[in-house]
Amino acid sequence: EGAPVLVLTRQRYRFSRTLAYWVAVFFFVGSLQFAWGSIASLILPGTNRGRYVALVFVPFFAGSALYTIGSYAGYYKAINLGRSGPRLWWTVYPSEAASLEAYWGYLLFTIGSFAYTIMALASLVGLRGLDAEAGLVWGPATLGGLAFIVGCVFEIRHNDSEGAKSMGWWVGVVYFASSLFFFVQPVFMVLGWEATVAGLSLIGSLGFVLGSGLQVLMFKRSQYGLSLIKTLNVIVPKRPKVNVRQLCFLVLYCVAFTLGTVDLTFGLLTVSAHSYREATSAVLGLWIVCMQLLMASAVHNTPPIAPYNWLFWASRLWAVLYTARTTVSVALYLQPS
Repeated sequence: EGAPVLVLTRQRYRFSRTLAYWVAVFFFVGSLQFAWGSIASLILPGTNRGRYVALVFVPFFAGSALYTIGSYAGYYKAINLGRSGPRLWWTVYPSEAASLEAYWGYLLFTIGSFAYTIMALASLVGLRGLDAEAGLVWGPATLGGLAFIVGCVFEIRHNDSEGAKSMGWWVGVVYFASSLFFFVQPVFMVLGWEATVAGLSLIGSLGFVLGSGLQVLMFKRSQYGLSLIKTLNVIVPKRPKVNVRQLCFLVLYCVAFTLGTVDLTFGLLTVSAHSYREATSAVLGLWIVCMQLLMASAVHNTPPIAPYNWLFWASRLWAVLYTARTTVSVALYLQPS
């Protein structure tokens, strides 16, 4: 009697670990993109459309799209974990190894983030008119905020037995509070209070950065169920100590990816020979950052044998320099033209 017992084979272990990594990373990078777009919208009101699209609308679209991918990855995990036979792309019930809270939580996060993707895309292409904005901006924003609030309720309920002792519970609480700021945004969109909308977006985004950062920490603690499949957090033994250095570099790679996409879109959407050269450099940099994120999904410790350890540290040094360079670049992009 009781909950079904999950036999954690090597294949299931890799499945849960890999998806946990990408859920956490996509959530974290998506939140960083939203936070950047909010900061830029506060600093650049009334700027020319090309700069605003590159520095505000594209990050919003990228952030919501990444969050949609991360949410669906969690949903995919919830319906397939422990399942025998072919894996499913969707179904109306979770796998026996996951709970209803995991199923509905990730499904609602997917719906909510997809609604925000529609809203961001409508803003990106510049739709105008009351009907268009009501159907493709205000409506999706309301639906997205509501879906996230209800999804967070499932997340909190899933971890309610442990309460504040559970990091997953804190993730749900932080996400819930942050979702409230996004939920009230449409009211101020209708009123045309752009600064208030940007401020609410920034506060909510920073909350999601904190919550998703906690999920990255859960992954590094080998809690591969994250905040919605707590049975995996019990089955998989926790590491006695988090490798802080590895965690910091993973965060650095996520920040580098965020800044690199801003650098790339600014170069592509502002017309000049110099900007296109910058865009080419940004593409190459983003490619290396993506490879570092991919490598971090499997390599959790520095290789002890030379020259692999030297190459590992050389790639880390490159990531530090690339992040510093893109930070300076995007800071200059925020200066008045």
